[in-house]
Parts: sequence; C-alpha cells; structure tokens
Amino acid sequence: MEIFRLGEVGPPKDDDFHRFKIFVKDEINWKRRHKKKNVEVFTRSTPHTNMKMIKVVAIFPDVSSHVIYDMLHDNDYRSLWDNTMKESTEICRITWNCSIEHFGCDIPSWAINLATTKVAPRLVKSLHRAALCYPGWKAQNRPEFKPWRNPEQQDKSVPALCYSDILREPDFSLKKVHEKHVSKEKALKEVGLPLDTRLDEDSS
Repeated sequence: MEIFRLGEVGPPKDDDFHRFKIFVKDEINWKRRHKKKNVEVFTRSTPHTNMKMIKVVAIFPDVSSHVIYDMLHDNDYRSLWDNTMKESTEICRITWNCSIEHFGCDIPSWAINLATTKVAPRLVKSLHRAALCYPGWKAQNRPEFKPWRNPEQQDKSVPALCYSDILREPDFSLKKVHEKHVSKEKALKEVGLPLDTRLDEDSS
C-alpha cells in the first residue's frame, strides 16, 4: 500500500492518515525482529531499494502522548539525547505543520537494517528516559517556544513548496546500488555497534 506516489506531494488528508494506520497495523507483511518486555521491533521490505522500513511498538505507561510529540519535534532537546541525529535540513514547507526535510547518511543499507534490529531497542530506552526528563528541561528552556504547535514561531526563511520542482519520474537509477565498498568495521562503527557484532542473514 502506497501512502504517496512518486511525484505526488501535498498536505496529508484524513484519508491519508486512515491508509497509514492500516499500513502500520498490518500483521502480515511486517516481520518481527525483536520482542522484549514492552518493546517490539518489526521490519518490512520496500520496493526499489535495499532499505527496510522499521516499526517500533512500545508502551510508556508513565509518559503522555503529548510529551512524546513535543520532545520528538524539539530539535534543541533531541540533540541532547539522540546520538543518531546527525543533521537535518528543512527544504520547504507544504503547510504550516507539514514540510519536506532531508536526512542524510553515508552508510550502506545493510548496516542501517542491522541497526534497526540491534540499536532500536536501546534507542527506545533512551527515548523513554528522555521523555521523563523533558517536561523539567522544557520548563527551563524557552517553555513557550513550540513552533511545531505555533505557526507564528516558525522560521520564515524556509520557502514554500514550488510544485514545478516535483519530479514525475525519478532522476536516478532504481537498480540496487552496489555497497560492498563500505567495510563492515566502518559501518558498524557508524551505527554505534561493537565491531564483533554478528550480522543477521536478513540484514544484507
């Protein structure tokens, strides 16, 4: 099920959210890779790329969804607890609460796939600890500044979407990229795993 097709860009509608909920709740095409206590990690193959999608299901009985939402959008705070956050660039804005951003990485897809099954559970623990501390931190750090909720606080220098920039066809080859030139040691170091980590058969 595709949420958006190539060349289709626009503000999410109710139907899009409905399709997305069906997509993530599907129990057939997601493969469970980890289950321990209140955390489950699933992966799913994607067309045209070696990269796998990841779904994490976690229960935080002592943290509200509003706190999770705010802390994940607060880049000032996220840089303090999320070591996987290298950089991000907001390219353009579709609506006041919907934008296109670029996230870059320089590691092979098999290493990222491995990270989802090995690192994701640890990242969830870090997220939980950070969520518990966020209300106290935010109270001391511009508590009124929440541009993800308040459009008047957003960066006015980010341009609006120019629809003529949207491609109807990909401008790159959809063939699988040869990634053997990246060493296992370099990739494992990049995703924060020990060099003696064993690779899953399904990670490549």
